This record gives sequence, C-alpha cells and structure tokens, in this order.
Amino acid sequence: MKICMIVANDMVYDSRVDRHAETLGQNGYDVTVLCTHTSRTTLEERRPCYLIIRRSDFLHRLVDARMRARQSQSRSRAVSDLPEKVSTLRSLIRSFFRLALSVTFDLSMIHAARQLNANIYICNEVYTLRVGVFMKLLGKRIVYDAHELYPDMFGDTPNYLRRLLGRVEGFLTKFADIVITVNEFVASEICSRYGIHRPVVVMNCARASFPFRPVCAHRRERKVVLYHGVMSRERGLENVVLACKHLRNGIQVVFRGEGPIELKLKELARGLSNCVFEKPVPVSEVVSRAAEADVGIVSYLPTTLNNIYASPNKLFEYLQAGLPVVGSDLPFIRKILLENEIGLVFNPFDPTDIARAINFISQDEAYRKMKMNVEKARHRFSWEAESRKLLSAISDIGPVGYRNEKERRPLRSSPPHA
Repeated sequence: MKICMIVANDMVYDSRVDRHAETLGQNGYDVTVLCTHTSRTTLEERRPCYLIIRRSDFLHRLVDARMRARQSQSRSRAVSDLPEKVSTLRSLIRSFFRLALSVTFDLSMIHAARQLNANIYICNEVYTLRVGVFMKLLGKRIVYDAHELYPDMFGDTPNYLRRLLGRVEGFLTKFADIVITVNEFVASEICSRYGIHRPVVVMNCARASFPFRPVCAHRRERKVVLYHGVMSRERGLENVVLACKHLRNGIQVVFRGEGPIELKLKELARGLSNCVFEKPVPVSEVVSRAAEADVGIVSYLPTTLNNIYASPNKLFEYLQAGLPVVGSDLPFIRKILLENEIGLVFNPFDPTDIARAINFISQDEAYRKMKMNVEKARHRFSWEAESRKLLSAISDIGPVGYRNEKERRPLRSSPPHA
C-alpha cells in the first residue's frame, strides 16, 4: 500500500514526521514524504524505509534566500522578539505575498501528489490539508495529523483572524478520514471545537535507542540543566536566564540551539558564569548529547491555548536521555512529570520559582529518586510503544475499496442469544 506524507517544511529537523514515515516503511508500507526544497537540501533523499521528494518554486526560493539573509543579520545584531509594527500598505503586501505562497505551494504539491497516486495521504499540519482535500475529491483516503492548535499558535493573532482560521481548519478537517494529534488535551479541544470524532492521540515520544545511564547522584559535583531547541519568544527562556541569578553553587544552565532571540538571551546572561550557550547538534545526536546533562527544562509560557496544551518533543527526548525534568505548570507537562514523579513544575513567569524547582531537583536525594523513576517511565514514553497507535490507525482506514477485518465480519441480524 502506498502512503504519501505531505509536510510544509524541508524535513531537516521534523522528528515527528521522520519517526512516522520510518515506522510505516518498516511495517510494509511504500512511503514517500513530499516537502519543500531549500538551499540546504537536495531534491530527493533516501532515508531508512522511506523516500523524500522536495518540490521547489520561484516564490519559495525567494523566501528561502530572504530567510538566510535575515539569519545572517541576526548573527551581527540583536533581533527583537516583539511583533514588528508595519504600515497598512506593507501589511497588505505581506498578506498578498503569503496568499501567493499558499497558492504556489498547493499547486506544486497537488501536482506531485497526483503523480505519486498513493492510496493514503497523510497531511501534517493544516498548511497541507488543502492538498489533502483535493486528493479526497479524487477518491483517496486522507489523514490529518494536527501537530498544534493552529489558530492559537501565536499570542499576537487578532481574535477575528483566530476565528477565521478556526472556521477554515474546521471545514477542512471534516474531509479527513481520521485525525491524529499529539495529546489528549489537544484531542479534546479539536473534538469539541469542530464537532468531529475524537482524534487518535500519538504522542511525540522519542525512540528508545539510547542506553540508559545508571543512577549515580555523585557522578560529578556540578549539575547541568539543559534546554535544547529553538530559542524563540513565548518559550519563557528569558526567565530561565534570570533564574540563574538565584541558583545554588554548582548548578549550570546550558542553552543548546539557536533562534531569533539568541542574542537577546546572551545579552541577559552577560556576567552570569552559570549560564552558557552551545550550538545545536544534528537530529541524530539530540538524545545522546542530552545525556551529557543532568536535568532537562521546558519553560513554555501559557500565552496561547496552543502553548497551554503544549506537548514538546524535547520533553520526551530528555526522558529518553535519562534526565529528570523541570517544566512549566501546564496541563500536559504537569500530568507527565507529577503523575510519574519524574520532575517538578514551576511558574514560568517567575524566575525565582524556576530557580526553586532547579535547586530542589538538583539535591542528591531528590535527584536519585526521580532518576530512578525516569528509568521506569522511559519505556512507556518511547516511540517503540507509541508507534502501535499510529500503525493501528492507518490499518483501520485502509485505501478506498479496502475492507479491514472488522468490516469483513458478517453482521448479525439478531442478538446471539435471541
């Protein structure tokens, strides 16, 4: 059976789609991922168990060049994390350009999707769902994998636009044969918001491929608290830097990654010897390099519903690296950390409360206990366990004209003991 997965990025750092594609390929499906071509990628790439095909057009090449220019500028000067104020004319031009990008993306992906002639199309994020709806009209099966609460991703989105985006997503979602999402909180919101069957939850768990380190509270004097990932606004990273002023001796915070507020964070950290910055590592090394630390941190701010229900990849990457975690007191993060006794939560707006959680979890007795609990929990929160849900969901729908085992069973005309 042929499966085409569609995604709007270039598949360099999309660990969720990579895991899904590889797992489906390992289980006998012929998998191709359609995505965008950028300056750092090739038009085709063969990965274990699946093929990547990247589409390119003039507008996206132009955007890619512009983004590289902005990244170059950000290395030489600080970039504000506040929304940029623009004139009405400039705003209209940007809106027109975004519309043109969407149209060219859709046309390019629809053309490629039709050529592949797959049985099932998996649309990752709402940006690709328009392509999926077109393929649905051609009689194909469609899966919508909602990684986020799309209308609620950004705190500065006007309410009227948020409502409009919600209506568009709700309309498109009804064409999907099945909806998948990242946790039960997002699933409940999508279900109630759009009046659809409850989505299948497939969490962002990392592969359990890294050997677990034995518990050793006195492995070294210094405790390293790691944040790895994109340095962007609304992730509470500024407050993590400020929390360094309140940490006990022997604790160091490491930021591993890059992003639009990187220089701002470095400026805030000036003079703080217990706050350091490192370059990002390849996706294949994220978990093994995280194991160099002692504690992981997830500090999302509850600025949007999407952030409140956040299910960060890094949370599960920390667990697979064997790290207890301190995280924002948000529903999903709280549920994972406190129910399994593998970490502590804090108020992400309060640097002193962040420091309190780090100081407590870094103490030998607390650290030893939580590290042992991580060892027990990491197998339940592994991709090897979670992937069964994905495989079950895909096998249940099948291509058009296919009937699974449940459908092949004869229907009883009366109760068995009538």
